[in-house]
Amino acid sequence: MLSFDSNEDVNKIHGIRSILGSIIKVEPVKNSPLIPQCKKCQSFGHTKNYCSNTVRCVKCAGKHDTANCTLEKSEPPKCCNCGERHPANYRGCAVAKELQKLRDHRKKVLNPNANQRRSRPTETILPETTSTDGRPELTRTFADVARAGNRSDTDVFTLIKTMMKQQEAFNKQLELRLAKIETHLNV
Repeated sequence: MLSFDSNEDVNKIHGIRSILGSIIKVEPVKNSPLIPQCKKCQSFGHTKNYCSNTVRCVKCAGKHDTANCTLEKSEPPKCCNCGERHPANYRGCAVAKELQKLRDHRKKVLNPNANQRRSRPTETILPETTSTDGRPELTRTFADVARAGNRSDTDVFTLIKTMMKQQEAFNKQLELRLAKIETHLNV
């Protein structure tokens, strides 16, 4: 992965065909639209490289590695996330779908113009609007505001405070949804 200073011409990188005799292909980083799932504990939002949770089997929800699972092929699997009869890596799982929906909503709120070409903003602070469900929404990203220049330290602190409030509101919504899922699982 390569990174560049903002004053460098990054398009020159596409002209490179080999490095030290090795043929290379330059392409942008591909980000998966799916929420990551750990292959160790089967939870969502992180990967096994950053996991400190107990190992869980993807097939039977047991506290053992999937490679050591003794579940017969004729027996139905069990998801350790929702308790239903499917493997834990099934993307149709209620927990996976709910967390994906939350992640997609958060990305949309934090970066509503992600698919549009960006232009320099004229205002110097981040305006706050309210969505139909009463939660604050961002109309521009932090990077857009930072690029605008001509702002005081007070504007930056106001921006950070606004973003922190929005993150707090998002976290409360996430906690409520997770509590709802946990209630469903305990029934």
